[in-house]
Amino acid sequence: MALSLLGQSQYEPAAWAFMKIGKVLQGWDRKVASPSDIAIYGTLCALATFERRQVKVALLESETFTYYLEQEPYMRDIIDAYLASKFRTVLALLERYSARHLLDNLLNSHVKTLVKLIKDRALVLYFGPFSSIRLESLAEAFGLTTEETEKNVVSLIQDGSIRGRVDSHNKILKAKDLDHRTELFLRATKTGKEIAAANRKLLYRLRLQEADVVVKAPKTIHMENINYGSAM
Repeated sequence: MALSLLGQSQYEPAAWAFMKIGKVLQGWDRKVASPSDIAIYGTLCALATFERRQVKVALLESETFTYYLEQEPYMRDIIDAYLASKFRTVLALLERYSARHLLDNLLNSHVKTLVKLIKDRALVLYFGPFSSIRLESLAEAFGLTTEETEKNVVSLIQDGSIRGRVDSHNKILKAKDLDHRTELFLRATKTGKEIAAANRKLLYRLRLQEADVVVKAPKTIHMENINYGSAM
């Protein structure tokens, strides 16, 4: 199942499927995929699609998957660097072992896409705490050129992954400021419409009562009220 999902480029379901593989590969060890392969496939798919907290829990806190990571220590190094936001190291390790990944018949057609997804997710994570950052600094953190970084960032802005804009003249990525006045105005307008609608309903009920259209209270209750009034 996991290998089939990988072959279909369904990377997130594939990652979860690799996480669920037990320590015994039930006869297909070394014939289709080895424990080392499971470590590589599972890690790359997870880094490309999981949230950071999911990466920690699924890859490092799983007794089963850590067994596979022991077969490929460099995969553990990549995960540790990713969780520590050392993304330059992540990309450097992926590049260092790219030849090995490309020689894998099951993985080679997915390597470029997976690395791009990992890099894009890392860029989003890195920029998250900033209101603005120089593209040069961002490029340095990832070991990329400023031009390549700007191209990647613009793509992420266009697909909505990063809420920001690029000042191409000064080479700065800035987070989009929320217009709080507009937000407050829209909220007040919505509340005003809700109050107006409630008032219209109340006025309508009052008019119905004046026209004696509204069903009156049961007679017993009416008499109790009369008696109560008389007692007073």
